[in-house]
Amino acid sequence: MDSMDEQRLIAGCKRGELWARKEVYEKYSPVMLSLCMRYVADSDVAKDILQDGFVKVLTRIVQFADKGSFGGWIRQVFVNESLEQLRKQK
Repeated sequence: MDSMDEQRLIAGCKRGELWARKEVYEKYSPVMLSLCMRYVADSDVAKDILQDGFVKVLTRIVQFADKGSFGGWIRQVFVNESLEQLRKQK
């Protein structure tokens, strides 16, 4: 995906357009699920983290300021969500 397509996708998500949200989910969910699985070994818990993480990504996308990569920002949300889950389990 080139940066112009990514900018269009981000703008669509910020406007709340369903096609953009779906595309973000389809593009990033496989990678983010594997990231979550590295933190928690239980696939059901990882899927819960995936869902919670995408809720945060899509509700907080207006906070993304186009500084750095969009994929990196999403990754950081999922790392934080995974760490939060680990804290809750302890």
